[in-house]
Amino acid sequence: MELILEELEIEQAAEAEDVSSDVEGTKPPRTPRKRKPFPKHLKRVQKTITPSDACTDCGGSFKVLGSDVLEELEYVLGHYIVNQITRPRLACTCCEAVVQAEMPSRPIPKSFVGPALLAHILCCKYGYHLPLYRQSQMFANEGIDLSGSLMAGWVGKCAKLLERVAGAIRDHVFEAQAIFMPSRQIAKQSPVG
Repeated sequence: MELILEELEIEQAAEAEDVSSDVEGTKPPRTPRKRKPFPKHLKRVQKTITPSDACTDCGGSFKVLGSDVLEELEYVLGHYIVNQITRPRLACTCCEAVVQAEMPSRPIPKSFVGPALLAHILCCKYGYHLPLYRQSQMFANEGIDLSGSLMAGWVGKCAKLLERVAGAIRDHVFEAQAIFMPSRQIAKQSPVG
């Protein structure tokens, strides 16, 4: 009888450990990170994207229910701007259908960076050999909070996007009969004598 009780206690302890390990294994839902707002001194360019002028179902006019505003940091000829892209939610006054324009396509989904700023970061990194931590310091001088690790993630995603372009260039170059590669001129010394 004692042996059966000990076995039951061992089984109950093992079940309790399994339950506690299951509780520890489940992670709490991840809360989205909040980024600091862009500085107020940056110029704001407002763009509004509307789906259409009339309801496609009944031809009725729209009334505005609300709107979603996306702020995107962008680089334009030596300065930074913030594009405020507004997508109003519209309801038809006749049939109550609700419509909203789709999000414009972006190089990196769910990010707040524009394509010109991505190009600027990549050109500075690879063209001018400016490390990301220095670029981060330059952004901080403008009051913009972009960490080096955030930009490193963007650079990696851009590299993934540009793989197809690099492959097409490689294929085009290798289709040629000969590939011209400039070589360094080695200065020939005149023979002594």
